[in-house]
Amino acid sequence: MTSFPARAFVWTLAALCVSPVLVAQPLLYQISIPAVTTGPVQTNATSLQFIAPPLVLPAPPAPALGLIQEPNFLASGSAQGNTFLLFAFLSGGANTTLSLTYVNPMTNARVVYTFVGSPPPPVYTPGTYVLPGSVSLQGPDGTVTMGSQATGTLKITVAPTLPTLLTSAPTLIFKYDGGTLPASQTLSISSSGDPLSFSAFVLNTLSWLTVTSPSSPSPTTGTNNDTTPSTVTVTADPRGLAPGTYTATIRLGAPGAVNFVENIVVTFFVTGTFSPPAPPPILTQISNSASYALSPAPNSAIAQGSLFVIFGINLGPDTLAQSGYPLTPTLAGTSVKVTVGSTSTDALVLYTSSRQVAAILPSRTAVGSGVLVLTYNGSIGQSIPITVSSSSFGTYSVASNGLGPGIITGADYGLKTSSSPARPGETVILWGTGLGATDGDESIAPTPVSRFSPVVLVGNSAQAKVSYAGRASCCSGLDQINFVVPGGIEGCFVPVSVQAGGVTSNFTSVPIATSGSCVQPPGFTSSLVDKANLGSNMKLGMIAVGAVPVLENFGFFADQPAAQRIAEILGRKVDPADLRALVRAQRGTPAEKRTVIAKVARKYGVRSLSQVRTLQSQLGALLGNDSEGAVALFGGFTEIGSFSNQFLTDFPASGSCTASPNFPTAGPGATASPGGLEAGAQLTISTPSGNKTLSRSTAGEYSTLFGSGFPVSQAPAGTYRVAGSGGKDVGSFSAVLSVSSSLRWLNQSATTIVDRSQPLTVTWSGGPNPGHVLFGGASDTAGGAFFVCIEDAQKGSLTVPQQVLSILPPTAGAKGYLFLATDPFENPFTAPGLDAGYFMNFSNDSREVQFR
Repeated sequence: MTSFPARAFVWTLAALCVSPVLVAQPLLYQISIPAVTTGPVQTNATSLQFIAPPLVLPAPPAPALGLIQEPNFLASGSAQGNTFLLFAFLSGGANTTLSLTYVNPMTNARVVYTFVGSPPPPVYTPGTYVLPGSVSLQGPDGTVTMGSQATGTLKITVAPTLPTLLTSAPTLIFKYDGGTLPASQTLSISSSGDPLSFSAFVLNTLSWLTVTSPSSPSPTTGTNNDTTPSTVTVTADPRGLAPGTYTATIRLGAPGAVNFVENIVVTFFVTGTFSPPAPPPILTQISNSASYALSPAPNSAIAQGSLFVIFGINLGPDTLAQSGYPLTPTLAGTSVKVTVGSTSTDALVLYTSSRQVAAILPSRTAVGSGVLVLTYNGSIGQSIPITVSSSSFGTYSVASNGLGPGIITGADYGLKTSSSPARPGETVILWGTGLGATDGDESIAPTPVSRFSPVVLVGNSAQAKVSYAGRASCCSGLDQINFVVPGGIEGCFVPVSVQAGGVTSNFTSVPIATSGSCVQPPGFTSSLVDKANLGSNMKLGMIAVGAVPVLENFGFFADQPAAQRIAEILGRKVDPADLRALVRAQRGTPAEKRTVIAKVARKYGVRSLSQVRTLQSQLGALLGNDSEGAVALFGGFTEIGSFSNQFLTDFPASGSCTASPNFPTAGPGATASPGGLEAGAQLTISTPSGNKTLSRSTAGEYSTLFGSGFPVSQAPAGTYRVAGSGGKDVGSFSAVLSVSSSLRWLNQSATTIVDRSQPLTVTWSGGPNPGHVLFGGASDTAGGAFFVCIEDAQKGSLTVPQQVLSILPPTAGAKGYLFLATDPFENPFTAPGLDAGYFMNFSNDSREVQFR
């Protein structure tokens, strides 16, 4: 037996004409052939239908009708096999015959039906006629296998009056030149009479041509079950096509129409190669190009006439493109538009790349809140908020991130460094952007004019004399401030800030010395800083004693002893992430503490209320503000060059303050990657209350807990000694810390609300002698910032300038903090294998405040 899977029909035209005869009315021919289920060739049931319109047809004695691909020809079913109807032929005369041939295109095998009328029916006379015949199989090699007999039925009737299927256009033409994709075109499908059910499909299933309709809204090569009046939308897609001319046919089929099928010829002229559109730009940050201040920091607005940067992805080309004069709104396909209210302004693009764009905000840009939109190669990014101000200055930094030493040069444009510091009385140049608008043509190099009056603060209170404040002659948008270095303060990291238009800039630093090199902060030798600045790998050791929450705040975790004690309570080993969550919760409200403790307790199977209370009590004893501990960290730091100066800038010269939008960090443009150093299996510590063992948790990290009941956040006075027998990275050592009288903040109770528009004075008692104290604060809100001041402990007071406090955003409903602590880096120790070591006292006196 031979069998074939079903397949759609393809029809070709064949017709024979001999002597004509006139047929006065349309005739409907209906041919049915039953399935053949026995014998060597078995077939499915098939049927044909054909309407012959009134026309001249072949006349006897040999009338003939070729039925294939006539407009009103329909066929259903297939002979079995992957076959389609190749030919159907009906002839009249002495022996009326019907011949059907189905072909398998894969094998060229053919199934042939042959019927001979008996008696011969008249081809043009209505009636029902029996056509006995046979079925055969012709193999690819021409071998014929005869099958069983089959009896077909031919029914001829006068065709009913049927509506005509109508289309709005017989042809469609698409064109593509390599630019915008061609628009889809719509065919209107209607009927001359009653509504018609119809379908539409693309012959030969071409990938570049699709159709949609109300019944098939997704692009496809065929639709079904639509009813007139309706539409068919046709889309030509050039993707993957080479330039050339392409043709296709869309076939409309309506079984109830007098014209069963209509063919729509589609021609597609492709003259360009398709290039996928660039993905849309995604913008993540807009900042002053010097300060990198982020909203809602008070200095985060973009000033008229200033240089600003945009960060994100898909912003421009993969390779950096830079502009020369004259500057233009579009560079390498990148453009930037700023809209404030109803006024839009095109920025002047300086450089563009895939992840960063720099531009000048023209001085004519309207002031206020608005939006910025970046476009690259026609792809439009999302609009993001921007605040345009008349002034918002930023100072460029050596690390190119607004942190650390500033770009401050001498008159010879040489950068001021620790080995070549600024001298009191010398005129230096501070470089930045954001002083304000100018009236010149910003697309070309500016004419220098000193038009601004900024306040330059050096150290805490020394207001420098400004001799020039305006655009640099080289570059549009770039500002220079020439000022005289005041006397009375020296150091390698003297804070510098600029106040323009009532807005304080980012804080950077400048090295100042009367002669020779500048003096490094306490605890940091020049050789150590020089080695760090060269980017050399640094091996450092840090030991700290203090309140456990304070140690945790600074990144020192007493993991091992806390984990052991909590595991004893829970009866299971504790995940480090859960331990950190418990530690952080101790700084929260009572409700926050209860929530975290209950969640962790449930995770570890603690269900009873008494067990939860026990856990809460033990956590308070282990991790509360009156709990003390000691931690030690030994690590190797790589690529520390930029980070070291940023970090040291946060420990300014004695008698001065600095501020930053971020806590000490490597930040953009710098990295400091630690790796643990092995200093032995454990360390020992002797304290005023006894001896303890610092257990190792991971490579280079050691910790222990002293217990609770100590003065809040204060290490008891006395001598602390940490010793280690050494390991493979760090040799044996002994480090000593002497804690004198407790450091107390005397006017703490009167400091609950901090007015950022006024200076803040703090007084204290105690502290190291000799030594320094740190006073600082932080605004724990979006766009938060912090400040740090350093002063001789024996002076007993310091004043934080208003210019420093103005960097902190108001806390509103969030929290603010102030703290008083000893300088942690004034007690160094040495150990084989380390470049430097510090034994730090993290005692402090602190409180929550509101910044307003």
